[in-house]
Amino acid sequence: MKECCKGIVFDYNGTLFWDTPLHIDAWFKYCAERGIPLTLEDFYKKVHGRTNEAILKILFDGKLTPEESAFEAEEKERIYREICVEKNLQLAAGVEELLDHLKTVGLPFTIATASYLSNVQFFYEFSRLDRWFRFEDLVFLDGTIPGKPDPAMYLKAMQKIGCEPQDVLIFEDSPPGIQSARSAQAGKIILVDSDGRDYSAYPYEVIKDFHEVLDRF
Repeated sequence: MKECCKGIVFDYNGTLFWDTPLHIDAWFKYCAERGIPLTLEDFYKKVHGRTNEAILKILFDGKLTPEESAFEAEEKERIYREICVEKNLQLAAGVEELLDHLKTVGLPFTIATASYLSNVQFFYEFSRLDRWFRFEDLVFLDGTIPGKPDPAMYLKAMQKIGCEPQDVLIFEDSPPGIQSARSAQAGKIILVDSDGRDYSAYPYEVIKDFHEVLDRF
């Protein structure tokens, strides 16, 4: 049975690109270098799925200036990108096949990611996203819209692909992203279990491999 949607929006980190362990490593290294205590529980409670600005506000008790926050955020992302290259992390299982198929059948799709320009440029080149996406169609934190859990990113992505919210399927993994998709009133949400999280509180389908949905479109 084919999915009843006219377009798809993907989250990127933890969804198409299973990099949560790498972000954990990067945040732990970043915090260790600055003497900031951070546990795995802290990561999921304070860090996962939030913008760097929000995270740094928590870690530094709101004491950073905007300029200092921007500098520290880029320092953390520099560490993260180095780890991505070192680990040579690839797109999640089934992603390339699914994107190839969506392109073939002509179903519009794009990405809405709570990442900043430097990381999006890195992802675009490192994962060769130009095979499926135009850079100008990607939605990311460019300073013009709030990040997740606000619905703005997904609403902008829906406009990019020319679809009404009720006709859009969103793939997500983090609680802030799920809230963003829900608030954007997406017609359907599918959760991607990339790191063994408990999604039992959500009324949505959960997948572990994009091959599971390949024949639905």
